[in-house]
Amino acid sequence: MTYPYPSLPFPRVGNPLGWLGLVLNSIFRSALKWPRRWLNSIEIRGSRQARWICRLIPASCPFERDIRLGSRTVHIPALCRINPLYEEIIALRLRAAAYLAEAAAQPQPPSSQEIPSCP
Repeated sequence: MTYPYPSLPFPRVGNPLGWLGLVLNSIFRSALKWPRRWLNSIEIRGSRQARWICRLIPASCPFERDIRLGSRTVHIPALCRINPLYEEIIALRLRAAAYLAEAAAQPQPPSSQEIPSCP
């Protein structure tokens, strides 16, 4: 077996782009810090907002499909995990769903428009 670098007893592994890949990776990670912080800082303040978030963010990947071409089936896998903000978006939907579940479990206060009792 011949190695590309005869002075090394093992083949070189690592980033194929070298220092350029490291710089691009650093820029990409720093560009995502602000959107991640923003998504994590969103507070659920009302059931209307929570319902809107749950409708906006689907529970499962909308791109996953099974396509039939004659007798063959082509499966398109879920691509959502490729999204670098996937974890934060799912966490936001989970916070909204938890708010709705907590609000539904609490007893509702009596309405102020009840029929007043007679004196």
